[in-house]
Amino acid sequence: MQKFENIEQIYAHLENNCLNYNYSCDIKDLFVNENDTINQNFYYFEQIIFNFYFSNEDSKVKPTLILPNGTEIPDKNNLSTEFYDYLKKRQNEVKHPFLKSYYSHLLWGLNQKRFGEDAINAYLELIGIYEKGEIKKKDLDFEICNIITHCCIIAFSINSKIKEQCKTKMLEILFNSFEKKDYYTFAPLTNFVLNNFKNFKPENIENLQSKCFLFFDNSKEDNDFEKIELLKLGEKIDQKLNLFTQNWQLEIAKVYEKMCFERQDLANITFCLKALAIYGNLEMKDEVSKLQARYKQIREEMQFSKISVKIDESDILLFFEENKKIANVINDFNTLMCLLIGDNKYFIIDTSEIDAELNFFSDTLPADIFDNNGHKSQEFIEDEELRDHKILFTYSSQLSFKSFLFTNFLELMLNKKILTINNLKDFFIEYSWFEQEIEKKVANEIHVYKWIDFINPALNSYFQELDKWIENSEYEPNFILFIDSLTPKIEGMIRNIFEFNDKNTSKFKTGQKKNLTVEKDINQLFIDDAITELIDENTLFFLKFLLTEKTGFNLRNKVAHCLMEKTDYNFQIANLLLLALIKLSKFQFQNEDTNAPN
Repeated sequence: MQKFENIEQIYAHLENNCLNYNYSCDIKDLFVNENDTINQNFYYFEQIIFNFYFSNEDSKVKPTLILPNGTEIPDKNNLSTEFYDYLKKRQNEVKHPFLKSYYSHLLWGLNQKRFGEDAINAYLELIGIYEKGEIKKKDLDFEICNIITHCCIIAFSINSKIKEQCKTKMLEILFNSFEKKDYYTFAPLTNFVLNNFKNFKPENIENLQSKCFLFFDNSKEDNDFEKIELLKLGEKIDQKLNLFTQNWQLEIAKVYEKMCFERQDLANITFCLKALAIYGNLEMKDEVSKLQARYKQIREEMQFSKISVKIDESDILLFFEENKKIANVINDFNTLMCLLIGDNKYFIIDTSEIDAELNFFSDTLPADIFDNNGHKSQEFIEDEELRDHKILFTYSSQLSFKSFLFTNFLELMLNKKILTINNLKDFFIEYSWFEQEIEKKVANEIHVYKWIDFINPALNSYFQELDKWIENSEYEPNFILFIDSLTPKIEGMIRNIFEFNDKNTSKFKTGQKKNLTVEKDINQLFIDDAITELIDENTLFFLKFLLTEKTGFNLRNKVAHCLMEKTDYNFQIANLLLLALIKLSKFQFQNEDTNAPN
């Protein structure tokens, strides 16, 4: 890197060579000179200045770094008066249009709006320099695209007198990009014009949709995503002008159909579904039948990648030893229930401690979830959705290990004759609300029931299967009755917890001139604001993961719609359901027994 004796030499260097730098951070690196002690503040200010950048979407000033806690570096909300004085001084001194546009744009973005017009004039002058063709710079057309976008955004925001000049220049660049067949300039500028159409006139985009179609028609065969984007732009232009120059949706469907037959990866099922949806809307029965057959073929042939990790068996043995230590001090059933019902984190994960970013595998996650029949049941697109997906995946990996330990722990409790069906039933009868008589009045009829009566058949089946397994370790327990019976009961229990706390469990359903009232299902109960008052965060996350999350076990949906495979009826699921039941037993609504474990 070139060395400079003082800051004035850097200023002079930039006036002659600023276009040689591709990124603002490269310019920032010039402002380092510990020997020039008099101007150290100015070096520091320049480093701040060139540590910002301008968003291509909205031209706002952005920091180059945002820490996980949200701290911005540099922080535009914490700049000194001395910094602003220096920035304005530099904006006034610089001559080169690149430097003038940068300092002016930065001031405009820092709410110094009067500098917006200076930024526009400098940007327009800079475009003129680029268009002469004398500057050899990487992605120059894309740079011009960004510059004219900045010009228009700033001009629209301050209602500048040169707004018309900016619009005219943008349209000139847009139509020139069509002649050059430059998709990466044509598409974003067309999008910008359409998204800011109130600032343009219909005649500004006259015949632009035909150019989109010509661009699409002449695109390379392998640029399918570009083709779809061009077709969508053409359709959007027609909508703005209230025209129908092409059957855009049909052309889009044809591209998706082509992709679903040509692609040999999991993405082809997405393209197939998109094509199916469009052909269905267009009522093209032959094409729908053809794509349905293709969809079935994809489902049958799809293959998922697998990632495996070798686990050190010595680590597992250490956890087993810890299980034994805990089991050794548990000599009665009430102590066992205190452990399982309590807020300890040994078998239930503390959701506040989940850090999905530390999970290596979370970065390899696919954005889609497929069910047991090969259907794509969920898709994650937005950043927040992907973050939640990572959290659920991390939770899943931790819960898999915890459930493995839990199964080992229950085996120890079974061998000690502490966990027995009689002990568990006696506990539920004496200490839980499962023995409580619940009255429901509907019209003139009173219905009385106890939850213990509903869960007894499932508990009997569970312990009968465990007894057979304890007697013969090669026996494979059958938990079908237990899982199928208990899963829907938990939904009813959660509904009762709402009702006992005077929380609403119904919703109004309107449509087709009918006003109906129906009970909320478990998905709606789980997102009801009231549930956070009734069930603690860790238990609630566990129940949602077990019953309704597609990234989780999704038991309620799978059992209700017969989507379970035989392998799904396993130790892990059965034991986690038992744990969920025990967790729910702790709620007390009346006649609370002070001797009950808590």
